[in-house]
Amino acid sequence: MKSGYCLEQAMQKPSVPISARLFVNSTFSFFKLSAHELAAVFTFSREGITSGMFSSILNHVASSNEQSIKAHEGLQELSFYLKRHIELDGNEHFPKAMQMLTNLAGNDDQKWFEIEHVAKKSLNERIKFLSGIYRQLKSCSYSLAS
Repeated sequence: MKSGYCLEQAMQKPSVPISARLFVNSTFSFFKLSAHELAAVFTFSREGITSGMFSSILNHVASSNEQSIKAHEGLQELSFYLKRHIELDGNEHFPKAMQMLTNLAGNDDQKWFEIEHVAKKSLNERIKFLSGIYRQLKSCSYSLAS
């Protein structure tokens, strides 16, 4: 986008992985939803999973490549970033996001039904995106030790 392309043009560039293209498109489609539905997307497919996802990544990298983390400044920065998000998202952001949902939906059963529906849809989109990243990394045979 720095080179003057609008989002739609940038997403069509061959260098953009298909999983990223689909995820960006699905993310932007959620912006048209009602406030409680958009809050559900944010809560469950961002704040609700980040802490666990980042903990898993950090534990895997640390257990298999402890020396690599110490030897590479970039990995130390990534480790700090992941630890910070684990703390913030798990202890602060997710509980506040859940309170936001409660405030938006109250006792309205229809809104809670819509929240559940869109949360599942957004989580499925996130899974597709992360699976695409995993397949791409696996095909590159990327190693932290190299």
